Amino acid sequence: LDKSVPIVCLATAHPAKFPEAILKAAQASNIAEPVLPNSMSNLFEREERYQVLQDDLASVQAFILEKLG
Repeated sequence: LDKSVPIVCLATAHPAKFPEAILKAAQASNIAEPVLPNSMSNLFEREERYQVLQDDLASVQAFILEKLG
């Protein structure tokens, strides 16, 4: 990984964060229930951090530029 190159990662939550919904979907489609990886074993005890943005491209771009600067 080249640390001189900025990286932006926008991601969805890990499916194992929502065990009831995933279990219901898994049972309906005969798939295995996802398990939290060891690195996420304390996930539900961690402080939640998030930023709510306006639903438009300019707001997302401005947020990213602000965090890079």
